[in-house]
Amino acid sequence: MARTVPDPAPQPDATQAPAKERHSRVWIVACALLLLVAVGLGVWALSLQGDLNDQKDETAAAQKQAQTAQDDAQAAQDDVQAVSDQVDQLGTSLSDAGDQLAQGSDEAKKNAQDAIAGMQDSITSMQDKVKAGLDELKTAAGDAKTGQTGEPQS
Repeated sequence: MARTVPDPAPQPDATQAPAKERHSRVWIVACALLLLVAVGLGVWALSLQGDLNDQKDETAAAQKQAQTAQDDAQAAQDDVQAVSDQVDQLGTSLSDAGDQLAQGSDEAKKNAQDAIAGMQDSITSMQDKVKAGLDELKTAAGDAKTGQTGEPQS
């Protein structure tokens, strides 16, 4: 009868040690990669937050500029209305002076002529003020329009 030689038992220390070491390295590399990904996402999130804060600041500045332009436009419109009211009042005075002139008295005629001369000077002055007010209103409206469209201002 022939004797069979039993196979020697595998040596656990020699074959398992490199497998455990390789297995540990895989986990270390995987953890290092996850750490790098986490750090990268954190930097990206901080960058986005900074961009968001900058955009909020720009939006607030544009809204403030638009409000200022609207306030300026309203003030110019109020000035134009005041000048228009004065012109109406001067027109009434001029009409009254014309009525007095038609009555024919010398004193009324002189007063009317003086009033007419004064009114003409006032009307010329008022016309200049109206033109200036309109120019100011157009400028303020243009500023408000560019502020509301969100176009960057230099």
